[in-house]
Amino acid sequence: MTATTDIVSAIVGHHSELQTALSTRVDAVVDAARPVAPHEAAVAELRGLLEHDIIPHARAEEEVLYAAASAPTLTPLVTGMIFEHETLLALSAALAAARTPVDAAIAAAALRAVFIGHVRRENDLLLPALAADPEIDLPALLPRMQERMTAHQANAS
Repeated sequence: MTATTDIVSAIVGHHSELQTALSTRVDAVVDAARPVAPHEAAVAELRGLLEHDIIPHARAEEEVLYAAASAPTLTPLVTGMIFEHETLLALSAALAAARTPVDAAIAAAALRAVFIGHVRRENDLLLPALAADPEIDLPALLPRMQERMTAHQANAS
């Protein structure tokens, strides 16, 4: 297995972990929206995941992975993925502003749907293109991405 293959596998694995964590928390928000269920704790936990993990991860992707995707053929894909990050931020704000359990559940479910599609595009379209580009050293990008994500997490705290 090459270093690039290892890095792609590590990124895909991290995406899987984030997706599982997001789904677990979205399910908790949706469950809390049912009659007689308090929703505040579930919303707070989901917001924590968004603010501490998913949004810093998205910012790091933009600054490192997306910046490396300089091939003109990747521009529309990367631009679309940045739009998805903006959508995730807007949905995160909608979750924070939700006044009822149903409003929170709607925002949470939309977050999950956008995130799942986004991760699929990144895993199945962007990462293979970056890994196949001989001018991109994907293994060298991972430490930079981790560094940027840590910096964004520190700023979110």
